[in-house]
Amino acid sequence: MIKTFSLSSTPSHDRAVFPRPCLLLYLVVLFCLSLLLILLGQASSIWRIEHDSALIHYIAFLVNEHDYVPYRDIYDTCMPGSILFHCGIGLLVGYGDTAFRLVDLTLLGLVLISIWLFMRRFGHLTAWFAAVLCGLAYLQRGVVVSLERDYIGFMPVLFALPFVTSRRLHFPVLKCVITGFFFGLAALNKPHILLGLPIFLVFIIHDQSQNITTGTSRLIRRLTVAVLAIVFGLIVPILPVFLWLFFRGALSDFFEMIIRYLPLYNALTGLNATISGSERVSYLLTHFLDLGNLRIWLIPAIPACYYGLRLFSKSDRTRLALYLLIGLNLVYAVYPVFAGKFWGYHWIPFELCIIMLSTTVLGSAIQASVTWGHKIFLTSTLFLSIFMSLELPHILSEIIDYSQGKPASPPKRGHVDELASIFKKHLKPGEYVQPLDWGAGSVHAMLLAQIMPGSRYFHDYYFYHHVSQPIIQKMRQTFLDDLERIKPRLIVKMKLFRPIVSGHDTVTSFQQLDDYIRTRYHPYLCGQYYEIYERKRE
Repeated sequence: MIKTFSLSSTPSHDRAVFPRPCLLLYLVVLFCLSLLLILLGQASSIWRIEHDSALIHYIAFLVNEHDYVPYRDIYDTCMPGSILFHCGIGLLVGYGDTAFRLVDLTLLGLVLISIWLFMRRFGHLTAWFAAVLCGLAYLQRGVVVSLERDYIGFMPVLFALPFVTSRRLHFPVLKCVITGFFFGLAALNKPHILLGLPIFLVFIIHDQSQNITTGTSRLIRRLTVAVLAIVFGLIVPILPVFLWLFFRGALSDFFEMIIRYLPLYNALTGLNATISGSERVSYLLTHFLDLGNLRIWLIPAIPACYYGLRLFSKSDRTRLALYLLIGLNLVYAVYPVFAGKFWGYHWIPFELCIIMLSTTVLGSAIQASVTWGHKIFLTSTLFLSIFMSLELPHILSEIIDYSQGKPASPPKRGHVDELASIFKKHLKPGEYVQPLDWGAGSVHAMLLAQIMPGSRYFHDYYFYHHVSQPIIQKMRQTFLDDLERIKPRLIVKMKLFRPIVSGHDTVTSFQQLDDYIRTRYHPYLCGQYYEIYERKRE
């Protein structure tokens, strides 16, 4: 006879039971995954800041150290919450790589705790699997996604989960306020993360009235109160930020960016091409159905839904939590469509949600009423997805390199550090640099050298797409006016790693800018990835 061990799980009509072989298998796999997470987290502690994080960190540096005002003095499409988040990092721990990694790993720890607290209703082993797999999924994407805006924006949603589903918090209105507050924080980073808010609202209302028979009028009254409480919670973090922009004279610039420019930017594809009509519909549908190369997680996720809804009774709050997870998966699968780019980090919210949903197969597999054949099937689906999704060669390479004392890879193959050294050597305090760049590294070098930009624009891709639009023409003229007013000592033009826009109403040159550089600047330095021009003496 096979010995069994009970393990505390969610309240259910079926008692959670682990046969010894099954328990040992789960524990061995969980131990290996946990060890991988710890070692990869340790290896990531030496990573260098990279990609978008370096750009927003630079804005934060200008705001904190030089009193720049976002959207008025420095132009970018990121939301104010992301800027303020990086400002907080800069004020608390500085702008260096080590400080950045410390913040990232600390916040990752808090995220995994939140996931564990929410998922433990499906069983403690399920919760541990969910937390460890979410941590590995985040870290294996590498430094490029570290504290990316989609991840920063989704963190408050994850923090809200254990509060909203807690049995100890008995006040629905308070749950609504907390939900609204966390989603307010999320919306300050990525407004379309609000897609998940109606799912939380339905959960709270259903949870409140699950065991109470109420009439239609009372249900409408409760729904009204819940919506008002959520709106109040939303306002709490959002209003101060908008007041800050208003009193700093940047609110109109912010709304101009949101209303007039951002729709043009969102019309670009992930390959920076302008498309419209049926071509765009086909593009969005094709990339949506790809699910960010995460379809492997559907293998355990679908059985998780089927078995979970069959095994957990309608009166069981675990079943309601499962509905919450299913709803979040549905809305955040659509989330990348709103950005229209489908870059890897746009799928982070969906990836974390589908991993949590997939691990609930263990909550079904451990039920006493589930036959051995079904237990093996459910466990196999999860383990197959884990094996297929983990990038073990990459993870092990990172761990081995760290154990051997190898330094982290320099950003952009080293030319960020090269440019930073040039700036420090050739520029005097108070001199400016104007980058002609879009994420190719010159702005990151300016952060390292702590150099101020020669205009409010530190990207130049704005000037090459939808050029017939009045807002683009206005931005072009403003850019030229800024250059003439500030007179930056150097202009840096990146030659590689620089995306080029294409399609209808795009151009590859900015003739007025080329003429301005030719008449007022001369070649100064030239590297493999960049050309530097120095302003002529007047």
